[in-house]
Amino acid sequence: MKKIAILFATLCLLRTTHGQTITSAVPGYISYQGRALDSTGGLVGATAPVNRTVTFRIWDHASNVLLANLLYSEQQTVTISGGEFSVLIGQGVATAGTTLGFSESTKGVPTVKISDLSVFGGANRFLGVTIDDGTVAVDNEITPRQQIVSSAYAFRAKYAEQLGSNGRSALTTLDSGNVGIGTSAPPALLTVSGANTSPSTSTPQLLITADDTNERLRIGVDGTGNGTGFIQAYKEGAGAQNLLLNSSGGNVGIGTTSPVAKLDVVGAGLGFPAMSGSIQSAGLVARFRGASNAMLDMGSNSSSGFWLQSMDYFSASLNYPLLLNPNGGNVGIGTNTPGNRMTIQRTMGSNDITAQQHNLQLQIQNGIGAKSMGIGVMDDGKGVLQVKELNNGAGFADLLLNPVSGNVGIGVAAATSKLQVAGAMVSTTTWNPANLVPPLYVGQVALAASGVSPMSGKTIFGTDGSGWKYSIASKNGAAAEVDCLVVNDSGNVGIGTSYPSYKLEVYGAILSYGMLNLSDSRIKKVQGISDARVDLDNLMKINITDYSYIDTKLTSNKPQKKVIAQQLETVYPQAVNQSIGVVPDIYHKATVKDGWIVLATDLKKGERVKVIGDKAQGVFEVLEVDAGKFRTDLKVEGDVFVYGREVNDFRAVDYDAIAMLNVSATQELARELKTVQEENAVLRRELAAKDETMEARLIALEQRLFKSGASEAISIKTANTAK
Repeated sequence: MKKIAILFATLCLLRTTHGQTITSAVPGYISYQGRALDSTGGLVGATAPVNRTVTFRIWDHASNVLLANLLYSEQQTVTISGGEFSVLIGQGVATAGTTLGFSESTKGVPTVKISDLSVFGGANRFLGVTIDDGTVAVDNEITPRQQIVSSAYAFRAKYAEQLGSNGRSALTTLDSGNVGIGTSAPPALLTVSGANTSPSTSTPQLLITADDTNERLRIGVDGTGNGTGFIQAYKEGAGAQNLLLNSSGGNVGIGTTSPVAKLDVVGAGLGFPAMSGSIQSAGLVARFRGASNAMLDMGSNSSSGFWLQSMDYFSASLNYPLLLNPNGGNVGIGTNTPGNRMTIQRTMGSNDITAQQHNLQLQIQNGIGAKSMGIGVMDDGKGVLQVKELNNGAGFADLLLNPVSGNVGIGVAAATSKLQVAGAMVSTTTWNPANLVPPLYVGQVALAASGVSPMSGKTIFGTDGSGWKYSIASKNGAAAEVDCLVVNDSGNVGIGTSYPSYKLEVYGAILSYGMLNLSDSRIKKVQGISDARVDLDNLMKINITDYSYIDTKLTSNKPQKKVIAQQLETVYPQAVNQSIGVVPDIYHKATVKDGWIVLATDLKKGERVKVIGDKAQGVFEVLEVDAGKFRTDLKVEGDVFVYGREVNDFRAVDYDAIAMLNVSATQELARELKTVQEENAVLRRELAAKDETMEARLIALEQRLFKSGASEAISIKTANTAK
């Protein structure tokens, strides 16, 4: 039977008191009373109280019954006496079943509570009530739904945009979400406004204190009109304290919105330090000042570099001593790339090309004698270390290197003789891959045996445009230099290749007496024992292929019997890795003429191709393609060898993974063989027992047939032996 109910609800609000702590601990229930009548108008539970299941639902629509309109749903067992009942909505459980055609479990506790913002986060809310009539029939929701409305002073709660009794907008909140302290029109999410006179004031606009209120962080803006902002750590009675910015990590920026270092300071202008007056140039970025008028300015003048200037606070023409790295570190004078504790750069002049000249870049003297040691570089590039008379005198003195003990090395890191020299050291500013001139290469030596042409090699530090690398290159006669060992900027090591994609990439065979792989369980997330049956099936799907390599110079020309990565990838993809590599899909000689490589290919603009020449090799971008030729930035002429194009899906096989697959499959075969062997043993025992039974029966039969005389017993075993 259907119920008709006249219902009413009461919302309980917490009262707040001025000057007291404000709390949001509002009870999570709605007090609700109702009167239930049956279809005849009689009171439910008129003669005796009855317990009925009552479903309470909160909707955002007056009549829709869609899941999207349902905000909250719960069921309670309610005692109804004389038609009346009283409950706290919010104390129920999630509604069971699919009465409305969908599950309501996610609309009740524990997923949704009556106090959640999503329930009463809108203006239109309707309460639907369904009372079980005690029969198995479907109970309909009582109509119409009751709209949940505000009590009178709830409107005041909605617009409680100001706190404080002085009428000065102690705290203001706007519908936009902006909050103001001391202002009724906050322009930002949080605005604190108040009067202040200077950064030294004890009443800034914002004050953050510790528990004792004496330890404070002052944040404010100078109110005298200059707009200076300040942050000051201060302890009452003790004075200023330490101020920590991002003490647990993160960068601090001054003059920039994207700091890239712990402290990133960006100036607004460019210029060299001022030479007069009391105002520094626009290039000033930072200033350090002690208790006196002496200060250290730091600034920048674009590509001219960063500068340091020690000067007087009142006069830029008054300068003070400057101490650079007094406890260690490199210092440069006249250069922005000091490579040693002190690097000095200065042009000597067109006439300073003799070893006896005196105008060197550095002069060292002891202060008590007439001699000094000069260090410099002449205009023709020769370095000079000379002991001479003070003030450019004509006399010279001995130069002693390690006079007491020790070895002297030139071009070596650890000299083993009194004087050890190894080749030359050359430094340039760029590395042109076309002629393999690096920024730095050391240790070039020539080795030759009797009757054998010299073979030279060199160690190179520098960049070829794709990143810094360390390389050991070798050259035989007029042949092009080849990178024997390369360490690139990613930490990858290549042997026989200039472009390693892995931590160790070797072109050619590796001879080793053993290799260990890390396999400690403490570095792994173990997922379980492999399914050996599946591993055996996968192993049977792998094709072992006969092949040989296209490139027989970097690899071997011997026949190979291994797997093909593309086929293995379809069966056992975890054993295949992809990286950037070069495939020999062109592998043809060509000629470079006027910057064009004359060779018909299917290369396209933007692709990268490996080219090998007598004086250069590398992977170059295809800049232009024309009929029967293409152009890169390779700056050579003559014959070259076009190896092939660079691909980003160059495949490599993890043979360890295949080996482990084989181990698992072999274990499965061993288990299956053991099972067959055990079954075979059982069959043999059963057959032997049957043989003995059959033999006994034959002997008995013979005795019955030959009762009158001696009989010859022929057993199955005897017969089998005879056969």
